[in-house]
Amino acid sequence: MGNSQSDQVLAETDRKAKAESSQSQSQPQAIKPTAQVQPQKEAARTPRHEKQIVPPGDYKAILKEADTPLNKKNLSMKNMYDHHYSGIFLNQMKEKFWVEKSSSKKCFMLFARGLSITWADTPEYWHWKSVQEATPRTSYDRDEIIEVAELLNVCWLGVHGKYEISRLSPETNYGVVFVIMQKDPAYGWDVPVNIRLILPDGTKRESRENLMERPGGDG
Repeated sequence: MGNSQSDQVLAETDRKAKAESSQSQSQPQAIKPTAQVQPQKEAARTPRHEKQIVPPGDYKAILKEADTPLNKKNLSMKNMYDHHYSGIFLNQMKEKFWVEKSSSKKCFMLFARGLSITWADTPEYWHWKSVQEATPRTSYDRDEIIEVAELLNVCWLGVHGKYEISRLSPETNYGVVFVIMQKDPAYGWDVPVNIRLILPDGTKRESRENLMERPGGDG
């Protein structure tokens, strides 16, 4: 990725409140941050039958980053389409790329190893564990193992990610989503989290979210 602010989008979240977890009989709370960039939903314009995928113009450049190179000579056209629908892992399992079937638009997900997490390599604060990747989209999917970051205890939570907008589909409205999972018990999440999106022109969009009141929280 380049360092020019003009062609990057930056998403970050931080908090000052102390997040504590039970250290005895209970499992520690967990945060499995991923950042997902995908087109926002629009009214369906395609017929009900499956529309054949049109690979993005730069898909060959993207596939050069694939962790497992695709041998086109040994793949049928249907299997090639299935690869694009179900997703292709990039950059040592730090990222996943797939094509949305209904629109043929590009989608990307950054896994925890592809984000910048404050104190992520301090074992007192974070625990890295391997889990099965949980976003299957077609029967062609295989079980893949990715690393997630499990939060143990921090006084400052900072998760940052950035992405080159030149990789996204042109003339498309995208949404940026942080994906986390909370264990029970989880403490400190009643303090709102600051979420900030910085656009290429420097514009900031900020909000405060109480995660305990979101779907899946205790509230």
